[in-house]
Amino acid sequence: MIKASALLGQFQQAMAPRAEPSLTVLVLLELVAVFLALPLEDLGLWPFAARVILTIALFLIALVVVSQHRTSLVITVVAFTLAMISAIGRPHWRPTRIVYADIVAQFCLVAVLSWVVGRALFAPGRVTYHRIQGAIAVYLQLALLFQFAYLLVVVQSPNAFSPAIVLTESNSASKLLYFSLVTLTTTGYGDLVAIHPIARSLANLEAVAGQLFPAILLARLVTLELEHRRR
Repeated sequence: MIKASALLGQFQQAMAPRAEPSLTVLVLLELVAVFLALPLEDLGLWPFAARVILTIALFLIALVVVSQHRTSLVITVVAFTLAMISAIGRPHWRPTRIVYADIVAQFCLVAVLSWVVGRALFAPGRVTYHRIQGAIAVYLQLALLFQFAYLLVVVQSPNAFSPAIVLTESNSASKLLYFSLVTLTTTGYGDLVAIHPIARSLANLEAVAGQLFPAILLARLVTLELEHRRR
């Protein structure tokens, strides 16, 4: 245990100087995953090898971002390990257990990232380019968190949305991410509608969060900039 703790401390010290610049890479990878990888995968134009590489890259960048927070670092490693175990155990486990394991692992990973980046985003200090990147990252991560929540509802109730979301279809995750982004931005096309009470409640919560987050963020950034100029 002492040796493991020492190694963890050395890793944190080595990664600390890289944590802030890594936000640039994190935002770029998230943009690729959300707006490029998912639609191309639905069209059959995104190979499995590219998906694996993107997943590993996101995990490595997540490690760098949370490296200064020991608990977050441990949760990130555990979540990624759980995702790998669920992938390896796919031929042997019941489908429902695999889906739950995948969703919970991804939710924990994104939640930890959102917490760490969010704390840095709203912390005292000068408004920098990295802080703006953090805001973009957190906003995208909000959409992903609600997507995973909707997936859990669909696992329990397949008819939670209309038209129904079939988890066995390859584009089920991208459909719910689309619904999440549409709800977060309060666009509301109406082509995919929440029917289940919990799904509706989550959609209401996401719509409120989508309105409050930019307002609170702008107010905080203006306050930080004014405080910096007074000094």
